[in-house]
Amino acid sequence: MSGSLLDLARSAVTDPALAARLPDRVFAAHATSPLPSPNQSQHLMLGPAQVKTNSTAGSGVRLLCLDSDYGPGMMFCDCGVLEYWIDPADLAAGRFERAYANTAGG
Repeated sequence: MSGSLLDLARSAVTDPALAARLPDRVFAAHATSPLPSPNQSQHLMLGPAQVKTNSTAGSGVRLLCLDSDYGPGMMFCDCGVLEYWIDPADLAAGRFERAYANTAGG
């Protein structure tokens, strides 16, 4: 039951109509659960490398690294990461449809 209520609280973060229908005690019970966990997760764009787990070892330029994060309910490969990569020539030409994603475990 608690998992279902947590899912509702997470959905209500971006759904004002749902948030208005839920009693305050649903949010109080999960006060920090729908929030990202900055002390445990690393979500990064472009240059910096994440250090929490093994990289996906993609090639080219890392566009985005999404870490497993209990806040929004994202889990990749047992507490790992999802990284988006693109070849430098494709990036320079704006061919983002050629970007690809890899996952790596924790």
